[in-house]
Amino acid sequence: AGASSIAKDDAAPRVLVAIEDLRSGADEVPIPAIVLDALAPVLQQGVASVAGQRSASAEALAALCRRAEAEAVQRHALKSAGPLVRMLGEKTDEPELMFFTLAALEVLLDRAGSSLKPL
Repeated sequence: AGASSIAKDDAAPRVLVAIEDLRSGADEVPIPAIVLDALAPVLQQGVASVAGQRSASAEALAALCRRAEAEAVQRHALKSAGPLVRMLGEKTDEPELMFFTLAALEVLLDRAGSSLKPL
C-alpha cells in the first residue's frame, strides 16, 4: 500500500514509529530537510484538527524537529508553533496532549527561537 492509501488519522502515529526507528540506530544522523519539508504540513494539520491524533502529531513534530537539520527547523518553526500555541489556550482533559504540546514548543524554542519572535 502506498502513501496515498494511508488515512489522515493514521499519519501521525506512523510518522512517530518511523522516527522511533531512526532513533534506534547507533548514530544520531540528522534527518534530511526534505523529510521535514514533506511531513511538517501533515503534522501541523494533525495538531490543529485531527481529533484523536493531536497528541501523536505533537509528539511526532517534536521528535522530527529534534533530529531535523537546523536550517529546515528554522524554516518550519513559525508555522509549526502556531497550532501548538493555539492548543495551549484550549481546555482539554488530555494531560498527554498538553505534555506533548509543551515538549514540541520546547524543541522549537531550543532549535529555532529566533524564528519565533513574531509570535
